[in-house]
Amino acid sequence: MLNKNSKVHDMTNGNIYRNLITYSFPVFVGSLFQLFYNIIDTIIVGRFISTEALAAVGSTGLIINIMVYFFLGFSVGAGVLVGQCFGAKDKDSLREAIQTTLTVTFILCIILTVVGYGASAPMLKLIGTPEDVFNDAFVYMRIYCIGISGLLIYNIGGEILRAVGNTLMPLYFLIFSSVANVVLDLVFVLAFDAGVAGVAWATVIAQFLSAMMILVLLTRTKEIYRLEWRNLHVNLSQVKTIFKIGMPAGLQSMITGFANLLAQSYINALGAACMAGWSCFNKLLSIAMLPTGALSSATTNFVSQNTGAKNYPRIKEGITKSNLLNFIFSMVITVVMFIFAEPLIGIYTTDPDVIRYGAIFMHWIIFSIIVYSIGNNLISAMIAAGDSMIPTLIKLSTYVGLRILYLFIIGKFFTGTATTVSLAFPISWTVGAASLYIYYKTIWKNRIGNSDEDTVADIKSHRHL
Repeated sequence: MLNKNSKVHDMTNGNIYRNLITYSFPVFVGSLFQLFYNIIDTIIVGRFISTEALAAVGSTGLIINIMVYFFLGFSVGAGVLVGQCFGAKDKDSLREAIQTTLTVTFILCIILTVVGYGASAPMLKLIGTPEDVFNDAFVYMRIYCIGISGLLIYNIGGEILRAVGNTLMPLYFLIFSSVANVVLDLVFVLAFDAGVAGVAWATVIAQFLSAMMILVLLTRTKEIYRLEWRNLHVNLSQVKTIFKIGMPAGLQSMITGFANLLAQSYINALGAACMAGWSCFNKLLSIAMLPTGALSSATTNFVSQNTGAKNYPRIKEGITKSNLLNFIFSMVITVVMFIFAEPLIGIYTTDPDVIRYGAIFMHWIIFSIIVYSIGNNLISAMIAAGDSMIPTLIKLSTYVGLRILYLFIIGKFFTGTATTVSLAFPISWTVGAASLYIYYKTIWKNRIGNSDEDTVADIKSHRHL
């Protein structure tokens, strides 16, 4: 650690399993609470407004995610840089990285708010949103975009804290904002009868609360990651490194989002009940992916810190152990969700057609997250070590290219059904994970540590001149 009393977690020493689990558990709980208020949105919309409103809210998710994916690429790159600086015990570069990261974040907040607000209608039309749900989807998306800065600021602040091993404070802030979101949902929808707009405003206010709390923490802390408002500036060398590391991941996530939009367009053509079933399934799929998301976050932090410390044997051992943990947790949760598919979908709605469609998606897709979790973990590890280009190309060619090709063939030569659309995901995830594993075992694993230039950012060169 940088000092004995610091509230940070040095992952360059100690038991690897303990490091990964200790780090990932608060991230998992925090992600669970973050999903919690999204789930409450869905339940309230589905049970207290209408099936059409449920379909409308669900149809905006992929579009919103595409905007957020670009920023998440930046936040991944920033987190890796901060983690490497921390692992190398380079205080000056760490301070520089914090100020640069937050300055660029504030600029991106303005850009994404304007773009998202203006592109709401064209994007909804692009995916073929039906007329009976278009107005609600448009209202929800525009309000969400007005408050998207809250989400972005919280995410980057949480990334900074997690990069130095402080996973508890982001968790506390999420718990508070999640509870606030639930209360606001009930007030706006049940008391004020504000409909979809009320749900959107509840989410926006909750996100801003979490953003305000994390900014206050970063401003008042005495730790090395303190936000110094008078010292906000952009170090172009660090920005270049952040984008070099993170943007391939961000761009592939955006392109993957467009591929998912293609799948959404096929689902939209099957009617509101299928759209609502897909929306409900995606909420549950997000829960199923929480363990792998938390463990991948732990892997990113673990590898970035040990890359900064140049502890390459520990990196390889950590990846093997994190893959094993991913397999175990994914297997357990997928079995449970497969068995209880219909009751789980029934949490969100009482409509039998919606439940039927949701169960179809669950039964055909859920087991494939086992292989997805391994592939996602390998990508996280390689990006954390500074190698993002090849993993991104592999993911784009399989998760995106293969999925688009499959959907094109289905749409051209076969009748589209919920089952045929579902198969696009297990096919692309399985081929993608297998390709990533082959690359890791045959090339990447043998290269890391043999050439610092290939995998490690030159931290010393990022100091502000």
